[in-house]
Amino acid sequence: MPKEARWEYLKANAKNPEIGKILDNAMEMIEKENPSLKGVLPKVYARGNLDPISLGGLIDLFSNVAFEEAKERSADILGHVFEYFLGQFALAEGRKGGQFYTSKKCS
Repeated sequence: MPKEARWEYLKANAKNPEIGKILDNAMEMIEKENPSLKGVLPKVYARGNLDPISLGGLIDLFSNVAFEEAKERSADILGHVFEYFLGQFALAEGRKGGQFYTSKKCS
Protein backbone atom coordinates (compact mmCIF):
# COMPACT_ATOMS: atom_id res chain seq x y z
CA MET A 1 0.00 0.00 0.00
CA PRO A 2 1.41 3.43 -0.90
CA LYS A 3 2.51 5.59 2.03
CA GLU A 4 -0.07 8.27 1.12
CA ALA A 5 -2.91 5.75 1.53
CA ARG A 6 -1.93 4.58 5.02
CA TRP A 7 -3.60 5.69 8.22
CA GLU A 8 -0.40 7.16 9.69
CA TYR A 9 -0.10 9.49 6.70
CA LEU A 10 -3.76 10.52 6.93
CA LYS A 11 -3.41 11.08 10.67
CA ALA A 12 -0.29 13.22 10.13
CA ASN A 13 -2.22 15.33 7.61
CA ALA A 14 -5.49 15.61 9.55
CA LYS A 15 -4.96 19.37 10.12
CA ASN A 16 -4.04 20.02 6.49
CA PRO A 17 -6.74 22.19 4.82
CA GLU A 18 -6.48 19.82 1.83
CA ILE A 19 -7.37 16.73 3.90
CA GLY A 20 -10.41 16.05 1.69
CA LYS A 21 -8.23 15.79 -1.43
CA ILE A 22 -5.71 13.70 0.51
CA LEU A 23 -8.47 11.26 1.52
CA ASP A 24 -9.87 11.06 -2.03
CA ASN A 25 -6.38 10.35 -3.38
CA ALA A 26 -5.89 7.66 -0.73
CA MET A 27 -9.14 5.98 -1.82
CA GLU A 28 -7.99 6.03 -5.45
CA MET A 29 -4.62 4.52 -4.50
CA ILE A 30 -6.29 1.78 -2.47
CA GLU A 31 -8.53 0.90 -5.43
CA LYS A 32 -5.52 0.87 -7.75
CA GLU A 33 -3.71 -1.58 -5.43
CA ASN A 34 -6.86 -3.70 -4.97
CA PRO A 35 -8.74 -4.03 -8.28
CA SER A 36 -11.64 -5.81 -6.54
CA LEU A 37 -12.40 -2.49 -4.81
CA LYS A 38 -12.56 -0.51 -8.07
CA GLY A 39 -15.45 1.93 -7.89
CA VAL A 40 -16.42 0.85 -4.35
CA LEU A 41 -14.63 3.36 -2.10
CA PRO A 42 -16.07 6.85 -1.69
CA LYS A 43 -14.18 9.74 -3.19
CA VAL A 44 -16.35 12.56 -1.89
CA TYR A 45 -14.19 14.14 0.80
CA ALA A 46 -12.86 17.05 -1.29
CA ARG A 47 -16.35 18.35 -2.06
CA GLY A 48 -17.20 21.72 -0.61
CA ASN A 49 -19.93 20.34 1.67
CA LEU A 50 -17.41 18.76 4.08
CA ASP A 51 -15.57 21.07 6.44
CA PRO A 52 -11.85 20.12 6.47
CA ILE A 53 -11.60 20.97 10.18
CA SER A 54 -14.43 18.56 11.03
CA LEU A 55 -12.99 15.91 8.73
CA GLY A 56 -9.57 16.25 10.37
CA GLY A 57 -11.23 16.12 13.79
CA LEU A 58 -12.91 12.86 12.85
CA ILE A 59 -9.55 11.40 11.85
CA ASP A 60 -8.10 12.56 15.18
CA LEU A 61 -11.05 11.02 17.03
CA PHE A 62 -10.56 7.63 15.38
CA SER A 63 -6.81 7.90 15.96
CA ASN A 64 -7.40 8.14 19.69
CA VAL A 65 -9.57 5.02 19.97
CA ALA A 66 -7.61 2.18 21.60
CA PHE A 67 -8.10 -0.38 18.81
CA GLU A 68 -5.07 -2.41 19.84
CA GLU A 69 -6.44 -2.96 23.35
CA ALA A 70 -9.79 -4.01 21.90
CA LYS A 71 -8.06 -6.33 19.44
CA GLU A 72 -6.25 -8.09 22.28
CA ARG A 73 -9.54 -8.70 24.10
CA SER A 74 -11.65 -9.74 21.15
CA ALA A 75 -11.82 -10.18 17.41
CA ASP A 76 -14.96 -8.00 17.34
CA ILE A 77 -13.21 -4.69 16.66
CA LEU A 78 -16.27 -3.17 14.99
CA GLY A 79 -18.37 -4.04 18.05
CA HIS A 80 -15.87 -2.29 20.31
CA VAL A 81 -15.87 0.78 18.07
CA PHE A 82 -19.68 0.86 18.18
CA GLU A 83 -19.66 0.55 21.99
CA TYR A 84 -17.09 3.33 22.29
CA PHE A 85 -19.07 5.80 20.20
CA LEU A 86 -22.35 4.81 21.83
CA GLY A 87 -20.75 5.53 25.21
CA GLN A 88 -19.46 8.90 23.98
CA PHE A 89 -22.95 9.76 22.70
CA ALA A 90 -24.49 8.81 26.04
CA LEU A 91 -21.98 11.02 27.88
CA ALA A 92 -22.74 13.95 25.59
CA GLU A 93 -26.49 13.49 26.03
CA GLY A 94 -26.10 13.31 29.79
CA ARG A 95 -24.40 16.71 29.81
CA LYS A 96 -27.53 18.29 28.35
CA GLY A 97 -29.36 17.62 31.62
CA GLY A 98 -32.22 15.64 30.16
CA GLN A 99 -33.35 18.18 27.59
CA PHE A 100 -36.12 17.04 25.32
CA TYR A 101 -38.57 18.55 22.87
CA THR A 102 -42.27 18.92 23.60
CA SER A 103 -44.36 20.23 20.77
CA LYS A 104 -46.73 23.15 21.40
CA LYS A 105 -49.70 20.85 20.67
CA CYS A 106 -48.87 18.82 23.80
CA SER A 107 -48.54 21.79 26.16
